[in-house]
Amino acid sequence: IWSIVHRAYKQRSNFGWTRCKPTASSQRRDHHSRSGIVEKKVIMKSKLRAGIIGAGFIAKVHARAIRNSGNELVAIASSTPESAASVAESFGIQKVFNTWQELVESPEVDVVHICTPNELHAEIAIAAAKANKHIVCEKPISVNLEEAIEVEATVDASGVGFAVPFAYRFYPIVREM
Repeated sequence: IWSIVHRAYKQRSNFGWTRCKPTASSQRRDHHSRSGIVEKKVIMKSKLRAGIIGAGFIAKVHARAIRNSGNELVAIASSTPESAASVAESFGIQKVFNTWQELVESPEVDVVHICTPNELHAEIAIAAAKANKHIVCEKPISVNLEEAIEVEATVDASGVGFAVPFAYRFYPIVREM
């Protein structure tokens, strides 16, 4: 999975295409797609500052992906400050937030990685989009269709980038599907 997140950061593909509003640190350019529809591409600043919500196994995978892609891992929050502090110490993360809400609202974070239990994904994604943070959300986006639709609407309205890592995306058999 880390290679997918790494690829998203390197190519900026999941953070740059369509429905993205420019920020003070980005530029906007129009691109015409094959269908003739004008798409907007945002060119992001050189390094993104990421925060991870969750401190389990997959959070550590995301931490390595963020660092391997040349971006900054600046913050972490988890269900308990102790678990977040443990991961922060092992990965050299400077800022530990007591709650995920504090991380989402922090001006020090550009991208929120959601690595929590499934039932929290939609709530955190909606809050992050409303705070104009780009989002990398572990599967699934939500636990029901209504929440998924709400996440999509909020992300569309805010114009932030949204990515769901899919480790098998580039396998030949999956590409044929």
